[in-house]
Amino acid sequence: MLDKDSMKIDGFDDAIIGYGEQYTKQPLLVYSYSRICKILRERDDMTWEEADDFAQFNIVNVWVGKGTPMILYNEYWEGWNDKFWEEMDNREEI
Repeated sequence: MLDKDSMKIDGFDDAIIGYGEQYTKQPLLVYSYSRICKILRERDDMTWEEADDFAQFNIVNVWVGKGTPMILYNEYWEGWNDKFWEEMDNREEI
């Protein structure tokens, strides 16, 4: 299971979707990128585009050692463009 050196992203426990591993490497926590952005949007009152910018700069592009969590770009990976973010801002919440 998870090693004691596996790291968490503070404030984003609800974005954890499991753990992943590679041959000969320690297991790491895996976070959903779309859930990270959703948390930022709801908790910090950001637009989807603001959440994306923040997450890219402050979470995804940060290396804190071999225990750095993995980020899964899942259902929102396709169509990353201005139209996509406009649609995200205009959609109804479920």
